[in-house]
Amino acid sequence: TGRIDITEAQAKELGIHGDFVASVTKEIESIRKAYNCCGILSRSQITNPVALEKMRKALTSRVIVQIKINPSTNEYIKIKSRWVVRGFMDRRDQLENFRCDAETVSDIGLRLISQIAANNNWPPRFYDFGCAFLQGDEYGSDQEKVFMDIPAMLRKPGNPYGFTEDSIAICHKSLYGLKDAPAQWRKKLRKILIQHGFTETRTDSCVMVLLRDPKDRGIKPPKIPSYRDYQDVTEELRVPINEPGEILAVIGLHVDDAYLA
Repeated sequence: TGRIDITEAQAKELGIHGDFVASVTKEIESIRKAYNCCGILSRSQITNPVALEKMRKALTSRVIVQIKINPSTNEYIKIKSRWVVRGFMDRRDQLENFRCDAETVSDIGLRLISQIAANNNWPPRFYDFGCAFLQGDEYGSDQEKVFMDIPAMLRKPGNPYGFTEDSIAICHKSLYGLKDAPAQWRKKLRKILIQHGFTETRTDSCVMVLLRDPKDRGIKPPKIPSYRDYQDVTEELRVPINEPGEILAVIGLHVDDAYLA
């Protein structure tokens, strides 16, 4: 399907203004309530000098609205919105210990996952995490707070979105466009996987395995696989790294996608 940017005026001309408003409203609700990414304040409520200074340096944002059409028939399918921060204004990367990178699974890691799947006769699967960057870790008390201006189209008088000209947003967690969005998502996903028993491999920190609890089988703790186990492609790749059943699942992380077996 093709995607075309559309303005509110164009939506009115095409007779899909109701869909336009519904799409934008859904995106706002997703960011504010479903994922609790930001809170909305009135500028007049902010009196703390430090907060006032940060508010004056608030990042701007925009709502990108696109229609999806069938390229062969030019038929309108649906409309989709995304509220995005202008990340080039984000200067937090100048702070010490600021992470804006997110590791991705390596070629070696992909080979490792594929081999484990083949050894166990598991069908590999690919997953795309919806709204991944809205689900990152919340900012800690030691992290700098981010203020964000509300786009003018959402603040105009009589708008259906609940904002006023005085509204400003403060981010509780990363949003689309912020430089630390990939890193915050990676941190959150890693934490969840570890809580569910997954362990990073020495081969690649983006490849994580779920191992059977040794206590359940009366065996020694299984060895976490290393690429050294797979040096000889002609021979060792044909041999399972552990006894069958010790590895219950393996996952490779790539930004907001995953390769799982």
